[in-house]
Amino acid sequence: MIRTISAFLTLLCLSVTQAAAVTLTVGIDSITGDGASSDFGFYSMTGDDGTFQLQTTTVNPEPLLFLSFPGSPFNVSGVTAGTGNNYAYDTGSGIMTVTGNLAGLTGDFGFPGGRSFDFDIQLDAGLTYTGTSDLPSFYSTATGVVGSVTAFFFQDDEGPVLEQTLEFSSATVVPLPAGGLMLLSGLVLLGLKRKKS
Repeated sequence: MIRTISAFLTLLCLSVTQAAAVTLTVGIDSITGDGASSDFGFYSMTGDDGTFQLQTTTVNPEPLLFLSFPGSPFNVSGVTAGTGNNYAYDTGSGIMTVTGNLAGLTGDFGFPGGRSFDFDIQLDAGLTYTGTSDLPSFYSTATGVVGSVTAFFFQDDEGPVLEQTLEFSSATVVPLPAGGLMLLSGLVLLGLKRKKS
């Protein structure tokens, strides 16, 4: 009996706990700038799809956005700053434009800075945006993104600094487990278990 109650409480907690992120699958549309001939910096048009993750919890005080591409020859990940980004929401289209500078950009290369981004995120239309405190609930409705990141790279320790722009867009939404569905499944399993007894 205690095991049954424990399982029920666990499922109940999972159902009311807000998902921590929405993850979209993204692919590279284009890479422009210096370094194309040497596959340097962002350059990898043949790598696997990446991810764009929208945090649905508030951090510093804005929820963070993450991008990651596991391509070859490069492997790059970036995260937005926790403060100081610019937001513009179009209530008719549901597009939230977020611009700013990445707080971090890591990969198989060296970079001196200049990591700007521009993301157009498809959210539900008709929402009322009053400030960054709305972002967690807004981000939970995300279904797509088109974005770009511009960064500077060192070709080598002594070489010139190169500037490149990576443009990407989403293909599909990676769904998170739904708490309500988990609760319903758990209740059905408990009912079946009780029926067998």
